Amino acid sequence: MLFRVTSLKTRTALAIASVIGAILVANAVYLILAKREELKRDTEKHAELFAQLTHGHIAALYETNRDAGPGKLQELMNRYLDLEPDVQRILVADLEGRVLFDSGSRGGSRVGRADGPGEDRIRDPARLAAIRGAEATLLRLPDSSGEDFEIVAPHLEEGGGHRLSVSYRVSYGALRPGIRRVIYATGGLTLFSLVASVLVVMALASRITRPLQELTAGAKGIAEGQYGRRLDLRSRDELQVLAETFNHMSERLKQNVEQLEDSNRKLAGANEELQELDRMKSDLLANVSHELRTPLTAIKGYTDYILDGRLGPITDKQERGLVVVQRNLERLAKSINALLDYSRMETGRLALNVQPFGLAQLVEQIVTTLRSELERKGISFGSRVPADLPPVIADRERISQVIENLVINALKFTPEGGRITVDASRCSLAGRPAAEIVVSDTGIGIPEGQIGKVFTRFHQVDGSSTRRFGGVGLGLAIVKSILDAHGSAIAVESEVGRGTTFRFSLPVLEKDAEAALREERAPAPYPEAARGPRQAVS
Repeated sequence: MLFRVTSLKTRTALAIASVIGAILVANAVYLILAKREELKRDTEKHAELFAQLTHGHIAALYETNRDAGPGKLQELMNRYLDLEPDVQRILVADLEGRVLFDSGSRGGSRVGRADGPGEDRIRDPARLAAIRGAEATLLRLPDSSGEDFEIVAPHLEEGGGHRLSVSYRVSYGALRPGIRRVIYATGGLTLFSLVASVLVVMALASRITRPLQELTAGAKGIAEGQYGRRLDLRSRDELQVLAETFNHMSERLKQNVEQLEDSNRKLAGANEELQELDRMKSDLLANVSHELRTPLTAIKGYTDYILDGRLGPITDKQERGLVVVQRNLERLAKSINALLDYSRMETGRLALNVQPFGLAQLVEQIVTTLRSELERKGISFGSRVPADLPPVIADRERISQVIENLVINALKFTPEGGRITVDASRCSLAGRPAAEIVVSDTGIGIPEGQIGKVFTRFHQVDGSSTRRFGGVGLGLAIVKSILDAHGSAIAVESEVGRGTTFRFSLPVLEKDAEAALREERAPAPYPEAARGPRQAVS
């Protein structure tokens, strides 16, 4: 499309043409107004000159022919009116303002004496002052809308007497044809100049914007993947410098893209190797953990036999040593179990058995299992699970593992005298009734920068070689994997020195649904019982 309003070329041409057009129109209006004022001044000068040359003759003609009747005097006055077309009317008045002769508007006239009764009188103060003055005066007539003016020329006699003044009513009407010709000439010249300017401006805009269009096309080519595209501009100005810079940038970009593609290929290969190593690592963890469980189970069994005295009596010192061995065996077994669980989850072999179950009983079992560890560390435990809380719908074994891992995590990071609580309450999950489980402690807390990393596998908040807390860093990773499998998110709130809180939600089974589920699971009655007692038939 040749003219597109949104294009830079058209907008540039319109902007420049608008400025030029405004200047040309302003100049045309100024010239027309200036010429009009010039013509008006010429008319005024001609009228003043005509008044100076004729007022004496007109006054003398009036004195000589006033008794000859209006026809003779009007005939003589018409000759003067014909000499100056701009003069429309001639009046002769005395110093009192009485009109002694009025030629009319190039029509009928009236003649009278200065002392005649009933004559018209000039009452305007400015005109009376001009009549009584000694010099010719030009007066603007307020009742003519600027179209007429009046020149009053006093007639001074040879002895210095002053009895009469001659008034000339002059019109600008004769200027209209001349002003009209000026308007037509100026307007035509302005229009021609405007058209010529638009053509020149379009050519200039095209010349200015052509390099920009080439630069735009080059940028689009790069956006489409044509790296290394070059522009050939020879404008010898800033645009040529810009084109050369564009060529340099395009070449550098091509090199960078080639380097990036090569790096991506290498990175893809390295990523495949890492994925293979990660798979091999997972397999190794699973195999090693599985192989360790068998001898560990045997060691643990024989340790229990020795402690129970089944293999003979032992001393108190040996018993204390075996208790330490037993405690570390349990710790090692938990680590191996965590590795096995995570390897199963990572390979997608985590199967869920979702059934409704009571949360209060589950928490009580977990507390019973960990009570000796809580007492050993001197940590108090509290649980607030409402008795009327409906059963939650989840995998009981896996949720037990989640809560147990969270409590064990709290045990590790809560100092002696601290407190751990497990609370549950009703909430809404995606518009459905649910239970929110909260596990909180008064432990050392998690630094703000580490909160987002606590669910990363093998991550420890204190990862140094001298860290005080044990574990392989899989407990919370397993928690998140299990909850992800249930479609539930877990949130963490922590403050250093004040403790940590974990929250997650699980859907619950409402009473109506629970009753329907029990009815569905109940055994079907016998047919006779279902039909009720038989009735005797007569």
